[in-house]
Amino acid sequence: MTFGLSLTAKGLTKQKFDELRAKGLSYERIAKMFSVSHETLKAWRIYHGYPVGKYPGRKTISLSIEKYEEYKQEGYADKEIAEYILNCTSRELSDWKKRNQITSYGQILFTQEQYEEQKKQGKKEKEIMKIFGFKNPGSYYAHKRRIGITKKKRPDSRSWKEGVS
Repeated sequence: MTFGLSLTAKGLTKQKFDELRAKGLSYERIAKMFSVSHETLKAWRIYHGYPVGKYPGRKTISLSIEKYEEYKQEGYADKEIAEYILNCTSRELSDWKKRNQITSYGQILFTQEQYEEQKKQGKKEKEIMKIFGFKNPGSYYAHKRRIGITKKKRPDSRSWKEGVS
C-alpha cells in the first residue's frame, strides 16, 4: 500500500496523528502538514483502522447558550471560542450552534410551528422578523423558504394595466 508508506515516510505515525487530532486539527490541515491530499489521508486512516464517515470522532461540546453569548459579548470570535476556550474545531462549534439554533447574527432559526403561532397572534411580517432577531429581510425570507413557508400566490386577475382605461 503506497499511501501508508508515503505518509509513514513523511513522519506520520498513529501516535502523531492522535496527538494532532487531540489538538483539534482537521483532517484537511493534517493532510496539508504532510503534503498529501485529503483522500490520501482518508485511505491511510482506513488502512490503520480509524473510523471514517460523515463526522467521525466529533466531540460533544458542553457549553450553555448563555455562556456562549457571554463570550460573544466579551468580544471573542467563534474561532477563538472554539480553539482557545473549548479546544475543538470551528466546525464542531458551528454544528453546536446549529443544534442550538444560534446564528452568527443573533437570529433564532424558528420552526414553521413557531412562525404560525406568531401569525395566529396577529403579528405582521416585520414584527415576526424582529422577534426572531432578523435585521435583513432577505435572510428572514430565505429562512422561511428553507423551512417550507412559501409566499401566498396572488389569485389570477387582470393586471393593473388592463384595468386602466
